[in-house]
Amino acid sequence: MTAYLYDGDLDAILENIPTPPAKARVLVDHYSSLADRFVGQFTTGLIDGLS
Repeated sequence: MTAYLYDGDLDAILENIPTPPAKARVLVDHYSSLADRFVGQFTTGLIDGLS
């Protein structure tokens, strides 16, 4: 059987994680939107892929 570092529920784990600063959240949101745009262009054929 696998031994886990923490055997509690997700809510208990998340209580101990600090909230990221607003600047970090803005950066994550920005790069996530860029990634979403790239994936959208790739799947519609605007980007041919890696050659």
